[in-house]
Amino acid sequence: MDWRDKPCFTIPEDAKLTDLSLSWQGRERARVPGRLNYFLREYQRDGVQFLWDRYCRDGGAILADDMGLGKTVQIIAFLSALYHKTGLHADNDENRLVSTGKNPCSPTLIICPGSVLSNWEEEIKTWGNFVTKKFYKTDRDTTLTLSKEGRCELVLTTFETGRDHVSVLNLVDWRLVIVDECHRIKEPTSAVTRALKSLECKRRIGLTGTALQNKYEELWCLLDWANPGCLGSCKHFQREFSVPMMLL
Repeated sequence: MDWRDKPCFTIPEDAKLTDLSLSWQGRERARVPGRLNYFLREYQRDGVQFLWDRYCRDGGAILADDMGLGKTVQIIAFLSALYHKTGLHADNDENRLVSTGKNPCSPTLIICPGSVLSNWEEEIKTWGNFVTKKFYKTDRDTTLTLSKEGRCELVLTTFETGRDHVSVLNLVDWRLVIVDECHRIKEPTSAVTRALKSLECKRRIGLTGTALQNKYEELWCLLDWANPGCLGSCKHFQREFSVPMMLL
């Protein structure tokens, strides 16, 4: 085994490594590499299949597991299937993807709090081999160019950077937008909410352990970001859901 294969945790020599098959409408569409699938718990495999189903439907999703249940790992497993990873070091052939510009792909944008940006970098390096760049501070211009040309797979940025540069980010043909701690999209009038709702990508995935904090309208705002219009207007949601639930 090459030490750069991912994940590089110890696996018993007699372990049977089985890929996780992801299907939609009864047909297999992609696979999570066996080296990664070996470490997933059953509920995490269910979460990856749920994300795959929503992606295949061109829809958004909210993964609302409690803190510590491995939402990040589920996302990386899902992305490994989406980008046809094998778990081997050859997956991260940056010379092929970045230097030569061959086989351009539509990258995925991952937005997170600045305090966990480095955590995301480390988790991605631990669990997978991706061509990953940061749209952050002095790296913004270079990453934007690579993203527009399809020469990277994952792009990391922060809420504040995404908010301030959303018009620039909309120049990229994003395959998917992922927002960590997406409960920050809870106030319809906030600058962050308005910016993230204006991102031109119909496949949106949010991660949170607290989808609902203070009022039902926060849940409407979050779901309306993931799947615009799915619950009607905010006033409709209040009339049909918020008020009846508060009267129970």
